[in-house]
Amino acid sequence: MSQVLLIAALFATADPLSSQADQPYVIKVCLRFSDDPAFTAVFADSVRWQVRDQLRNFFGPLAEVELIEGHPWLEKHGGEDLLDWNVSPDELQDAGIDGKLFVFELGFEEGKYRVAWRQIDGDVQQVGPPGVRTTVDRPWLAKSICLAVKEDFAPVALVKPGIDPATVRMEFRGSQTKGAERLATWLADDCVLQPFWVVRQREKTTRVAIPNTVLCMSHADGPAKARVVSNRSQPWQQSARVVGFQAIRVRTVTGRIRLRLVDAETGAPVRGCLVLAGDKGFDALGDANRLPASDSEGYVASPKALRNVAYVRVEQATKPIRFPIPLLADWNEQVCKVPVDRQAREKNDLVRELTYLMQDVRALRAALREYVSRVNELNGQKRYEEALRECDAALAFVKKFRPPIQKGMADCEKRGELLAGGAGGLLKRLAEQDREIAEHERGLETLNDNLRQTIARNDAQNRANVLIDLGRQSELDGDGDEAIVKYEQALAEQPDQPQLKDKVGRLKEVWRIKNPRHQAARDFVLKEWSECEVTDLKRRLPEAEQALETLEGVGDYLSLGRFSHATLDHVDELADLIEQLAERATEADGAEQDEQKALLERIEEFHGKIAAAQKASIGKFGGDSAGGKDSAPPAASPLEEEE
Repeated sequence: MSQVLLIAALFATADPLSSQADQPYVIKVCLRFSDDPAFTAVFADSVRWQVRDQLRNFFGPLAEVELIEGHPWLEKHGGEDLLDWNVSPDELQDAGIDGKLFVFELGFEEGKYRVAWRQIDGDVQQVGPPGVRTTVDRPWLAKSICLAVKEDFAPVALVKPGIDPATVRMEFRGSQTKGAERLATWLADDCVLQPFWVVRQREKTTRVAIPNTVLCMSHADGPAKARVVSNRSQPWQQSARVVGFQAIRVRTVTGRIRLRLVDAETGAPVRGCLVLAGDKGFDALGDANRLPASDSEGYVASPKALRNVAYVRVEQATKPIRFPIPLLADWNEQVCKVPVDRQAREKNDLVRELTYLMQDVRALRAALREYVSRVNELNGQKRYEEALRECDAALAFVKKFRPPIQKGMADCEKRGELLAGGAGGLLKRLAEQDREIAEHERGLETLNDNLRQTIARNDAQNRANVLIDLGRQSELDGDGDEAIVKYEQALAEQPDQPQLKDKVGRLKEVWRIKNPRHQAARDFVLKEWSECEVTDLKRRLPEAEQALETLEGVGDYLSLGRFSHATLDHVDELADLIEQLAERATEADGAEQDEQKALLERIEEFHGKIAAAQKASIGKFGGDSAGGKDSAPPAASPLEEEE
């Protein structure tokens, strides 16, 4: 293939920390033609003077353009493929190139002229991405070369950080020359620059690109300022080695990204991360910017092209990672090192196990309530045999499913080092609900015994005991009306029960409405608080606190029992909402998750106050439990049993 090698070199002065604002750029152009018949001596000379004259005319006072025949460093790399160049910063520094170097390769094949080029900057010791274009127009070849130089010409600036770490001031070379207005050609809106640390090493000074950091310019900020986009907290910290900062404009395009997620320690592929990418800024990232899941090798790619800069956020077990990627080609690849929490999988597994256990417990509680309701209904109809069958079924159900749940809770509790955050809260709520199930189980066992005695002997006292057990279940659930009805039915079956009569009298006194505030507080608990939506809990909490104060004041421990059950249900609803928000993992969902966690802590604390008030009210207004000389005593409150 016929080739021509065109090299454009831009040299700066030696001072690494000088902005050289009053110095013009120096552009050197070297043309080398092959022996292909398409590149005659006359045509080669024509291309040389056209390139020189057009560039001089375009840059004007901003740059001095000179055509050269060759360069020693280029002779060393002359046989290498331009597109595969991989030159180290040390090699560039040793080459003695103080400014920029544009390298072009021109070929002629199948009737087309091909121009390929690379930009090398000696000041910041970096090799730019390759560029390629073709033309069939012979007179247009020189123009194509000049356009490549113009498009990739990258102004260099001295960076001056200020108090605000989010913005920096810049002084561009040539900004105080007569050709300063030409800089606007490359420093337009959405211009992106790569910043560098100027590092002093013994007898030489090198430039190191600041990782995961770019500078973005806009007309709103003015020509001397740029917005800093970085995942580093202090990209501008100077030290004995870092003596200053520079930046170079990079030519960004519309392109896609391809990331490889690897373990920061081992380098192994990482899966299961949530990756979001967009071109509107980190704050604009949302569900619409979610990328497909990574493959088995940790690779993830954007399905659509982005413009200029890709803003990337990686969500994983520890804190999120975010970083910018300047888009320099159609495809932009980068390795992302993810700090992996070694216990993250175990924690996730533990939370998953506890969640399944919580679902089982809720199903068991719901089934028990349904069984008790049917037993109550059948017993009220004096259908004792059917009631006994339902009671047997309820006990069999509990005895079958409660032991596996308890074993699962015990297994989870052994992994104490993992019981932090959500896992610990889940286990605590599981234990509370398991105690409630145990209380219902004990009540069902007593009820079962009394039903059997009632069927066997069919005497009044046993029928009364069954009614007392049902009343006890209603009292346990805070249903004062139903409890009083069942106890009075027990007295109708067996009137000679002075202790039960005394209990009914005290229960009626507790359940009696004392004043309008008492009525309002009970109505609030039974209707509004019990049916309150989770989104309305925060607003209704002050009313709930006022209702608690009123109910505690009048000693209405029955309503306080209902209050406790309803509040515990709200705790479960809030926990479910927090779990749903955690699965989405957007910033907006994260903020709402924090707000709901704070509300959950308030509701749990409020539930503790209700429990304490109920216990105190039972002790003060409930008196001694009584149920007749032969009856089973009415049950204490669940909280009293727990204590």
